Amino acid sequence: MHFGSFPLPNSTIIKKADRIKQIQSLLGNDWTYTHAHELLLFLQHKDDRVRFWVLDTLIKDHLEVLRNQTEMLPLLVPLLSDASGPVVDRTVWAINCTGSGAIPYLLEQIEGADISLKRGLFWAITKNFEAQEYLEEILTVFVPYMEHAQLSKMAFNCVFILIEEKVKRKQPLPVHLAQIRRQARSNLEQVLNDCRDEFWKARYRRVFEEEN
Repeated sequence: MHFGSFPLPNSTIIKKADRIKQIQSLLGNDWTYTHAHELLLFLQHKDDRVRFWVLDTLIKDHLEVLRNQTEMLPLLVPLLSDASGPVVDRTVWAINCTGSGAIPYLLEQIEGADISLKRGLFWAITKNFEAQEYLEEILTVFVPYMEHAQLSKMAFNCVFILIEEKVKRKQPLPVHLAQIRRQARSNLEQVLNDCRDEFWKARYRRVFEEEN
């Protein structure tokens, strides 16, 4: 069984001991696991497989470490621009595991971040379990980026995901939805031209064109 370039033991149930063995085999047999906080030293390891397995172990075996949000968020955020997709995936998951209240911190990091990290922050915020609770604050930051030369598509898709969730839940829509739709118009035309799936076209139109 494999996860991308990450070999897994031949079982669909991966135990803590297996995860530690994966880390140990990559670091060398002279490393011995002693306690959870020791894993934090390897979050910036040069081998992306080590970073992946450390995050996976923290998520599945050491939530108590991740829930120290003040310590963990500054360590996790840089990994949102990791070159490894599986590492970014686990980082988004790990940020969710830090508990409630992460979104204000993540939003604060966007302005000073480079393009790669901005993309990661956008996605981590969009996929956060509290995104709907912070929707107005998130849209205030995201919407201007729909006109950004390098981030317009990312911002458009994140805004779409967030508002569509409101539509599906039949909840009150953002108070400045009309403004969002005006700003999304140029993006929407390009998205619809590129889209070959009528189902997806209808979804985009439902959020950005129709009166809900």
